[in-house]
Amino acid sequence: MAHGAPDDSNVKMGVDVQRVDDLAELAARLGSVVLYNRGGNVLLVEGFESGLNAWDLNTTGAAAAVTLSNEKVYSGTIACRVDTGTGLTPYAGLAKYLPPVGESRIGLQTCFSLNSDVVDVRLQLTYGKPGPRYYFSLMYDHVTGELKYESAPGVWTMFAKPGKIYDGSNNWHNIKVVADMVTGLHVRAYLDGGVYDMSSLIPNTGAWVDGPFLFPLLRIYGDGVTSGVLYLDNVIVTYNEF
Repeated sequence: MAHGAPDDSNVKMGVDVQRVDDLAELAARLGSVVLYNRGGNVLLVEGFESGLNAWDLNTTGAAAAVTLSNEKVYSGTIACRVDTGTGLTPYAGLAKYLPPVGESRIGLQTCFSLNSDVVDVRLQLTYGKPGPRYYFSLMYDHVTGELKYESAPGVWTMFAKPGKIYDGSNNWHNIKVVADMVTGLHVRAYLDGGVYDMSSLIPNTGAWVDGPFLFPLLRIYGDGVTSGVLYLDNVIVTYNEF
């Protein structure tokens, strides 16, 4: 990898020192949790170090729970532990209403560690404005190793098959979805080192009569028999994505 400025630059570096022109790289080196994918302007950064009070918690499964834990942490001292619970609705998660921003491409990403009892991981960005409401959804199916999107209410359609990710030991993985609030279309998804095109995928939609809103949601499902366990860390929402 090349380092430093061009030979004719007005800034010269000494021996064993390289110039850092990328401010996102500088921020990461100074401790930012925006490490995996650094596109866009940051609207929300959550490492759970200050607790869960800023989030709406959803514990629908029997004995489901969303709690703080230091058992598995990607960065800092605390992560969010999600127990899916069991029964007919074996899921749990968290969500948050954010101040609406100017229409652009938005992203939702997180870092997670899961066990083998997790069935799927879902990310959703709901965006509403007077007229339409868009549900930009991404599912990682841990049973099949597929990526899916919600093409109609309750209908999940595969668009890529990266394969099952590692669920043993103190594993961690990254996932991100990017959507376009202007066109009302998906843009792309990321899972660890893979990038997956979603630009031809039309999201599930509905009607909305009130003012604009932006609502990121993360939800984890189990199989209904055994409660799945997943740890979340570093939840990030961005806008002005490319």
